[in-house]
Amino acid sequence: MGEGPKHGVYVGKARDVTCPGDHVTYEFVVYTSHRCSLECIPEKNFFHGGQPPWKCEGNYEVDEDDIVMEVTQQDVTGPRRDSDVHLEISGNDVTFRKTRLAWVGGPPALPSQDPVKLKKAQLQKEEEEAARRKLELETAREEMDKERARQEELARKEKEELEQLREELRRQREAQEAEAAKRRADLEKQKEELRAIEEEKARLARLRQEEFESQEAHEREAKQVQEELNRQREALKALEREREELKEQKEKEARQKQLQREEQKHEAAQMAAEGSSSGAWKMSTRIRVPD
Repeated sequence: MGEGPKHGVYVGKARDVTCPGDHVTYEFVVYTSHRCSLECIPEKNFFHGGQPPWKCEGNYEVDEDDIVMEVTQQDVTGPRRDSDVHLEISGNDVTFRKTRLAWVGGPPALPSQDPVKLKKAQLQKEEEEAARRKLELETAREEMDKERARQEELARKEKEELEQLREELRRQREAQEAEAAKRRADLEKQKEELRAIEEEKARLARLRQEEFESQEAHEREAKQVQEELNRQREALKALEREREELKEQKEKEARQKQLQREEQKHEAAQMAAEGSSSGAWKMSTRIRVPD
């Protein structure tokens, strides 16, 4: 067995034991070389997020740096009777559930002692309570100082992050403005290109319209020329027909004249023949009849 702990009251505070905000104070009292008690005092009551308080008493033994407390009197909650509770001796302090319990004063009187001693024990306990509260206040002050330092460090980091964020936002804004300017320039360029395309389309449309109108005029002119040619062809055909008819008529008239000449020749021949026969008869008559 190792050397036992110093008789007296050991107090320590644990934070966020069962849940955030569940802060408790552990009080370990070493009355004699074998008698002790362990108490859990929560800051908040059970209805405000704390855990139920408990206190147990028992006998302890020391095994090197380990205090083994056998519970003999249990509370409604907390360690059960005949169970073992282990604490660790750390120099002049005691550790319970990873919480350091510091020595704050001598041990109070055991409950089994006389009233005077109990009164002294009560006074001593009140002094110990005051010392415990003082320790708690100092611990709270240290924690507040640590929390304030942590908050200041956090505020400094947040300020640096905010400055970095502002700088990043400024760079992003500048980049966005540059991108927006580039997009506006590209948009204006696209507008100019679209305007040029529209103008070219309009010009081509005008050219197509003029070409179409010119083609229509040419077609109308060609149609008129064709109609004129057709009319002239028809006129030529009519002239050819008239020429043919005139030729036929002339040929017919020529044939008729030829027939008339032949008839006249024939009649002349006949008349000549008749004339010659009549003259011969007259001569013969003249010859037979003397003057």
